Amino acid sequence: MPFLSLSLVNFRNLKNDKINLFAKEVYFVGENGQGKSNLLESLYYSAYGSSFRTHVDSQIIKEGEQNFSINSLYTNEKESTQNIKIIYDKGKKIIEKNSKRIKDRKELVNTIPCVIFCHDDMRFATGEPEFRRFFLDQSLTMYDELYIDKDNSKKLIKCIQEMIKRNVIVEKETPILRCKCCRIETPIESIREYDDKALYYEKDGKLFCKICNEEAKPSTEKALFLHLDKDTDTSIKIFPEYLKNACENFDKQYKGKDYLITKKRNTGYSINYNGTNYNIDIDALWMNYINCFNSQEQVIIASNHQLFEMYLMNYINKMYNNKDLHFIATPYLVSKNKKLDEQFEKMRPLEVKLNL
Repeated sequence: MPFLSLSLVNFRNLKNDKINLFAKEVYFVGENGQGKSNLLESLYYSAYGSSFRTHVDSQIIKEGEQNFSINSLYTNEKESTQNIKIIYDKGKKIIEKNSKRIKDRKELVNTIPCVIFCHDDMRFATGEPEFRRFFLDQSLTMYDELYIDKDNSKKLIKCIQEMIKRNVIVEKETPILRCKCCRIETPIESIREYDDKALYYEKDGKLFCKICNEEAKPSTEKALFLHLDKDTDTSIKIFPEYLKNACENFDKQYKGKDYLITKKRNTGYSINYNGTNYNIDIDALWMNYINCFNSQEQVIIASNHQLFEMYLMNYINKMYNNKDLHFIATPYLVSKNKKLDEQFEKMRPLEVKLNL
């Protein structure tokens, strides 16, 4: 393996010590609860700057301590020794590669190619599409770092900042319902519209996360919200056409309301507003993706699981650019609905036109 050694301080229940890993194969053997998974987590953290078990870094700190650090040595393709050092202290994370500070976690990708396999990986086969996409995305980024759109990330952050200046994105303090792993994260006032049942289940009138199995509890805090003006035209060109009905339902649910665009977990993209660092939701960045290109007419193809994100992208476009957008949502191919089958047939000429 490329790792040569690993030094840990205050990382979960592990002893503050250095571990030599210079071997072709390394096995961790021990009783349950002794820290085998924690060791794997620390190696993964060295490779990605984040954990595969939690999105809240403070949960990694050993009980009774205030910070943690990881220092790893590894060999690159040229067989030279390299160093990754990560320090988490007082809510801030510092990552250094060969004593040079890394500002973007994406710079770690391809440094130490790493794929974790654990008991939760059955979700890639049987779980919701989000986990399958994550597995493919992670694998592709290790094959070619160009898969990460570094060039446009700064443009997308600028779009968010511009929306703040125009008061389309506003800061407000509100109770937010959140589980331990932060997969469930929604304002209490919007809980009636929260319908991601792939992530939660209800028990005794409470919401529980399917990922961490913890109850989602309220916490009053400041966050950034996209304000959806009720007078903005939201007519949309989308195929299959029956999805227009779903977009009209979004109008009824969200127009005149605020949509949460920041997360407590580290998304890899953050901005500072009024002295507070906010992690921007990846979907909120994606809504502005059309602004990265000058073309007045654009075709956006995405999964129908991203229908709401397409609705918001169309909304933002109507407010600022009014480009000619055509949305294509890729639906499930298995259907007993004759009407749906007819719309699939209508789509064939479009496929030829777009050279798909």
